[in-house]
Amino acid sequence: MKFKFDANQQYQLDAIKAVVDLFDGQPIETEEFHREIKRTDSLLNDLVIANNLVIDDEAVKANTFKVQDVNELDNTIDFEIQGKNFSIEMETGTGI
Repeated sequence: MKFKFDANQQYQLDAIKAVVDLFDGQPIETEEFHREIKRTDSLLNDLVIANNLVIDDEAVKANTFKVQDVNELDNTIDFEIQGKNFSIEMETGTGI
């Protein structure tokens, strides 16, 4: 399967906005992403500094419900059971 992004397709832009809006309130990190590679006994060891989510679960939950409301989606799921696992689904319009 091959995905092709087309900035002229509003549904693709809407999907990106929905995902970004889940993290509304998260400060934008201004430092660069760092990756350090060390060689030890012919093995590569990676040190990666991960993103740091500073907004709390209640903010993510509230943002999720806002995104669902804006997109007219059912927001009756049990957020505590589902956690922060999100399914991103789009209709391609191709019938496939």
